[in-house]
Amino acid sequence: MVLHTIPCFDLVYFGTGNAAPYDSRQIGPSNLDELYTASILAVRGDSGQLVWHYQTTPHDHWDFDSVQKLVMADVMIDGKPRQTIMQASKNGFFYVLDRQSGELLSATNYTYVNWASRGRLKTGKPVVTDEADWSKKPSNIYPSWAGGHTWNPMSYSLMTHLVYIPVLDVPNIWVGHGGQRGLGQVH
Repeated sequence: MVLHTIPCFDLVYFGTGNAAPYDSRQIGPSNLDELYTASILAVRGDSGQLVWHYQTTPHDHWDFDSVQKLVMADVMIDGKPRQTIMQASKNGFFYVLDRQSGELLSATNYTYVNWASRGRLKTGKPVVTDEADWSKKPSNIYPSWAGGHTWNPMSYSLMTHLVYIPVLDVPNIWVGHGGQRGLGQVH
């Protein structure tokens, strides 16, 4: 895990892993988000107090943890300078957040994505598609469990003002084996 700290904010930023099991039939009917999993967190460096969090994949059923590299840059957004933290998440979306407040500034896909149609700026949650539900029939999900971006380094160029992301454009087929114990077998 790579930790980043900004002395002026006294914040440490890091991404978190995901929860398991992925099969919603094993989790139960609550349909909760599994708070703080698959998230970017900012905590106080001196106390460990949580300041903000942003969950990239609420209720993750596809192995889309959020531990990919975090890149900090001061960028112009809508004509205003913003201190940002950015992540090309395993889930195929590129997130730009205000690094002091955690406000979501952008959530757009950087590779082909079919588990969600888009990210909502207002709520911060992805709009999950019908194709993403692999519990009833096999689904070919983009990106795969390996992610659209994972451990490979990415970078931000001060010269071009672009982010360079090594991308995996690969799907995988998710299958819910309904006959297994605990998976809601139909009689």
